[in-house]
Amino acid sequence: MCRLDKKVELDWKEIGFRGGIEIHQQINTRKLFCECPTKVRIEDPPVTTKRKLHAVASEMGEYDPAALHEVYRDRTFYYQSYFDSVCLVELDEEPPHPVNCNALHVVLQVGLVLNARIVDEIQVMRKTVIDGSNTAGFQRTMLCATDGVVSTTEGDVTLQYFCLEEDAARIIETNEREVKYRLDRLGIPLLEIVTGPNFLSPKQGGEVADKLGHIIRSLNVRRGIGTIRQDVNVSTKYGTRIEIKGVQKHRMIPTIMAYEAQRQVSLYNIGMELTRLRGKCTLKELKNNTFDVTDVFRTTDSNVIKNVIDKDGAVTAFKISDFQGFLGREICPGKRLGTEFRDQVLTLGIKGLIHSDEDICKFGISEAEEIQLKNRLNFNDNEAYVFFASKKGIIDKALDILYRRTIACFDGIPKESRRALIDGNTQFMRPLPGEARMYPETDIPPVIMTEEYIEQVRGTVPEILDERIRRLSAKHNIPDHDLWKIEEYIESLIYGIEVLKLKPSIVYTIIGCNVVAARRKTGVDFDQSILNLLLEEVSHRTILKEAVPEVLEAISEGKNIEDI
Repeated sequence: MCRLDKKVELDWKEIGFRGGIEIHQQINTRKLFCECPTKVRIEDPPVTTKRKLHAVASEMGEYDPAALHEVYRDRTFYYQSYFDSVCLVELDEEPPHPVNCNALHVVLQVGLVLNARIVDEIQVMRKTVIDGSNTAGFQRTMLCATDGVVSTTEGDVTLQYFCLEEDAARIIETNEREVKYRLDRLGIPLLEIVTGPNFLSPKQGGEVADKLGHIIRSLNVRRGIGTIRQDVNVSTKYGTRIEIKGVQKHRMIPTIMAYEAQRQVSLYNIGMELTRLRGKCTLKELKNNTFDVTDVFRTTDSNVIKNVIDKDGAVTAFKISDFQGFLGREICPGKRLGTEFRDQVLTLGIKGLIHSDEDICKFGISEAEEIQLKNRLNFNDNEAYVFFASKKGIIDKALDILYRRTIACFDGIPKESRRALIDGNTQFMRPLPGEARMYPETDIPPVIMTEEYIEQVRGTVPEILDERIRRLSAKHNIPDHDLWKIEEYIESLIYGIEVLKLKPSIVYTIIGCNVVAARRKTGVDFDQSILNLLLEEVSHRTILKEAVPEVLEAISEGKNIEDI
């Protein structure tokens, strides 16, 4: 067994650590398969449509496990849209238009910078997605280049795929039976870079994310919160590949990878210990030890249970032999095995799953009720129990999920997609998608790549951010670390210094001090065109540099710079 502690000090080689990332970056053009703009809206939408989605078999007659999990949840989806930025393509009422060549151009630029091989023919594919985030039930994606490479201090990392795909709709509101999506984001072009499983440590994962981020941000991509997302893949010799979705901050990648590696080793150790202690667990055993215990809590003061019973719900419990203490076992910092069980049924809307390795009094359950529960289960001290309150219609679904998760404790690490949390931990989302969910798009012809076109793209590759900052620092005597603080505004800095011929100290004060302070105070991300116009006004002396903070505050309140 590996020794674990809260600092996650593992021997990455000993545990067979392997990691990889998938970077998804929005491209700053119109949408991928129509002419709609890509502005994310805040005003109330005038149109809402309702839809249900269903899983269908692949050409091989197979159903994707992730799709089946979503069907199990039986949710209804509502789609909010706008007349001027959402069209029939996003509503899946009209075939997609030809591929946006400007977005494709950006993906090819990234591939060329990273020495990838551009494919001869770009074929649009459909990838089954049935969580409602795509109205069609699939996401369109296309492979554009392969076999790139990025160097790190721990060796080279292969870049397996460079893809262009459409972004999903964004969630506005959700509960266990309904999800409201907004279609303003659906169809925004996404650059996807998928690394090989080459990371030898979590630290290397962070280094790769940094390097790729600098290259991507040198091109025509969108900036700001939500415009880039990373998915992380982690495996160890004790487990399987686990996909962790939705990492918003690349600085969290090393922590998330380390926590997941520790989680896998912990689950493996638990499985080995349980198997030695009592052998395998069977579905028949769990079903025989399952009871309806609603009457035990009929007069309970526990709100989490009482509220469900009052709505004609029920309380169900089952026990697990020789499992005492395991549900309370910490598997990574701040997360216990019992939390894994709880996360599994959250997708069904069950929030009150309680187990024997925690202080159940904190849920408002009395000592007398606990004694009654143990008597009903014929409970022994070497056992563990789990119980939950739910609507009667989902009890069988919940039990099926919990039975499978219990049995998995003896068999190893379940294959699943997990959601990244802000503390570095992760949470179950759904089973890991299978290979049966990808098939060709029949509405869009393939795009043929020629040597002439690829060379044209190569000639448009801009100066990479690292090189740009080194050049600006040397030429204008601005420290590197100061320029990195404002790297998202570098183009405006260059415009002010090299085009408008303002003093570098004046331009840096406006952008590096005034703009940064205004953004921190107001929460507004200032567009490059607005900053360029502000610098022009300063250059013409129609706005004094001393007045810039007031002007920025007025802009953040929605005023036009021309009217200030």
